[in-house]
Amino acid sequence: MNSSSNSFNVGCGSGCLTVLIGTIVWSVINSVLIVFLWNWLIPDLFGLSEISLPQAVGISFLLGLLRSSSSSDNSSGD
Repeated sequence: MNSSSNSFNVGCGSGCLTVLIGTIVWSVINSVLIVFLWNWLIPDLFGLSEISLPQAVGISFLLGLLRSSSSSDNSSGD
């Protein structure tokens, strides 16, 4: 038995691939929802222009950053 060949097998197997694919699918669904809702509501309500899918990805990323930074600021307790 050669145990040295298994010493470099530190990958996480199908678990990492599943998480990666799930994250990509969730990002696409989230961005499509942002595009749909923004383009349906915001131009009529506030007179702003419609957005594209890459802009929705950016908005989603920005909201995620703002959410994570605000939750870390409030994690110190009461």
